Amino acid sequence: MFTIVETVTFAQHAAYLAEVCSDLTRLGYKVEQVRLVKSNFGLPQQGAQLLIIGVRTNEAGTFVIPSLVNPLPRSVGEVLGQVLIKYDTSTEPLDRKDSYSPQGLYNTWAKDWRRWYSDGKLLPIIPVSPPSKESSTWEAMKEAGIDPESYAEAPPRVGEVNDNHFLPKLTVPAIACLQGFPDQWSFEAELSGNVDMIAEAMPPILARVMGLNIYQALTGTRVDLETAIRDPLIDEQRIGQPLPERVSLTPKWYTASRALKAEKYMDREDEVEKLNPDEAGRLLATYMEELVPMKRGKGAALSRKERVAVARIATATRLQRDRDCFPTEASAPDPKDYTYL
Repeated sequence: MFTIVETVTFAQHAAYLAEVCSDLTRLGYKVEQVRLVKSNFGLPQQGAQLLIIGVRTNEAGTFVIPSLVNPLPRSVGEVLGQVLIKYDTSTEPLDRKDSYSPQGLYNTWAKDWRRWYSDGKLLPIIPVSPPSKESSTWEAMKEAGIDPESYAEAPPRVGEVNDNHFLPKLTVPAIACLQGFPDQWSFEAELSGNVDMIAEAMPPILARVMGLNIYQALTGTRVDLETAIRDPLIDEQRIGQPLPERVSLTPKWYTASRALKAEKYMDREDEVEKLNPDEAGRLLATYMEELVPMKRGKGAALSRKERVAVARIATATRLQRDRDCFPTEASAPDPKDYTYL
């Protein structure tokens, strides 16, 4: 999977895009061009995320382009209100004489801004540099409730807002919010690097739906995108918790893995020719001994399902000079000796 810029889909680049897709097809992939409308997935932006996805033709599953029965539209005011309006005290009554004070003006502006820009208003783009005043982007950003002149280091404070038509400037947290990044994520680039990094990033929610549909294509496991896009991107209960214990693989496992994958992935006939049936058998045994414990914890027994999966690896890599050197359904020990998943 990789993203593409919209200009690649224009007529003058059609031949180039077709050549890329044709090359991927010749390499053994079923290729799809994917267009995800951002506003359908809770991002208050116009436009779409464009991607090319390829699934190997020998995979049994089919990739389905993510789509929602119930889209999740969210406007600029709904999404950015929490990060651009920080000093609203409208829940605390002001004396009548204070209604035109700096705080009173701020509260009135906050109420009106949320209301005016929450009725389906979407930002045209996230510009990595301020647009020119003559451009359509300049006016479109103002219509969405944002001052396009520059970025700000912090949201507007009381005293900066002089009337209820005041337009706030985008900040780095606001840009991250537009892209759907959770509040807990931090960005540590220098100068304007954060703006470039966030604006050009793939929104996490789109990465989630693409990853889930790729997982569905490779495993046949059905996924529910309607639920997935409404679940939090981060499980806050896991923040600060120690990482699970990791089991390190030994160098011999990496040697075994490279040898087993050589012909299929790298077309290294010279590597495969060096293997005899006995050596291939030992490599596969090492693969089984170390891979599964790494995934499930030290001391874990191999399940029948895992033995079948490893046998499938052996078949795919075409290292079966002598089938007896690989575990198969027929040669597998009694299932009672193994722990089932």
